[in-house]
Amino acid sequence: MRIHSGHRPARSFAVASVALVAGALLAGCNDGGGADSQASDDAEYGEIVTAAPEAPDSEEGFRQPAPTEDADCPYLSAEEAAELTGEMVDKTQIDPAYDPPACFFGTQDGAVSLMVSVETVESADEAVRLVDEVVPPDSTERADVEGGWTGGKNASEAGATLAVYREDQVFTVQATQGRSEAVQSVADTVIPRL
Repeated sequence: MRIHSGHRPARSFAVASVALVAGALLAGCNDGGGADSQASDDAEYGEIVTAAPEAPDSEEGFRQPAPTEDADCPYLSAEEAAELTGEMVDKTQIDPAYDPPACFFGTQDGAVSLMVSVETVESADEAVRLVDEVVPPDSTERADVEGGWTGGKNASEAGATLAVYREDQVFTVQATQGRSEAVQSVADTVIPRL
């Protein structure tokens, strides 16, 4: 796990959740031409539509997870992702700036159906605060994963989100599949492998 130095990494994780939602909203707004074509492709591939809390804009230049490389996920195969979520997966991308990499699963046409990431933050208090922002305790179902991870999960027609922490580590799953059982299954499969 990597601690991002020089800033408060916990906020980067919260902003990342919002960025995935914003990417979905902005994907249809870009005309896709010229120098912006790669950015447009990334925005379209980041089309996770699960609800996430709004976070303030960062003044410190936080780096948000984004699918930047076509590569296999080191802790979850495309076949497993498809089986656990019930969604077709024929494209896998990663963000290698995170250790282990954040993973994105989707289709060749650019739609992401599943995003998984783990990050080490500054402290256990920051981890708790972050999980509470992503999955507020008063509006989500409790989620626990073997090994002492705890947090919450929620689901709606728009999709499902799970965020859990253990000490100073935060793990999150977002899926377009609107079943909390799907994100719980992904967490139960991935976390023992980290």
